[in-house]
Amino acid sequence: MLRPQYKPFLLILSSLIVLLALQACTSIPVEQRADKRAQLDKETQETIARLVEQDPDIQQELDDAAGYFVSRISAANVAVIGGGQGIGVLVDNR
Repeated sequence: MLRPQYKPFLLILSSLIVLLALQACTSIPVEQRADKRAQLDKETQETIARLVEQDPDIQQELDDAAGYFVSRISAANVAVIGGGQGIGVLVDNR
């Protein structure tokens, strides 16, 4: 049997888990997808340009690859609870 003093803690913990799970299931609204895709394509090209500027051989590797993924990822960790999200572009060269 669960001790009464742990019930508030478990209620708060389970509420946090549910809220994090719901936040993880969000998506981009349909009316914003075209703008978001254009922004991601622009950021992808800028990222690749910065990488090629640092190491010009990367461009040939990207061209020869079957595909590659460019992403923006953010994460947060507090004690044992953590979360993150990311969005990116997958390029298929085949």
